[in-house]
Amino acid sequence: MASSAPPGVRVFRQTGHARAHRRKLLGNPPKSTGADTIGDELIWETLLLNLEEDLIFITRDRTYRHHTAYLVQEVPGEDRRGGLTITEHISGALKLVGRPPSPALVWFEGGEREAGV
Repeated sequence: MASSAPPGVRVFRQTGHARAHRRKLLGNPPKSTGADTIGDELIWETLLLNLEEDLIFITRDRTYRHHTAYLVQEVPGEDRRGGLTITEHISGALKLVGRPPSPALVWFEGGEREAGV
């Protein structure tokens, strides 16, 4: 089956609905406090089920950042130290992989002081 995604882009299909629902019922992170949805849980389970290498997760959703220590333990592999990084900025992710962000991107994201990881 041919993919319609551009080269270098992986498309994840939503998977793990049952796992996400179980996570919600157990109260395991990531979870949005006071929300009746399983959105955060579904995103995380989909990422875990499709993960083949280290993950740099770019999000401003504080649900993930508040639970990084817990979530890193769920990343598959022997050496989890570099397996999961959560950042709010694309420029921070680029720096992690050794690619300098453009000045325009840094400016767009709010300046150098906010563009770190």
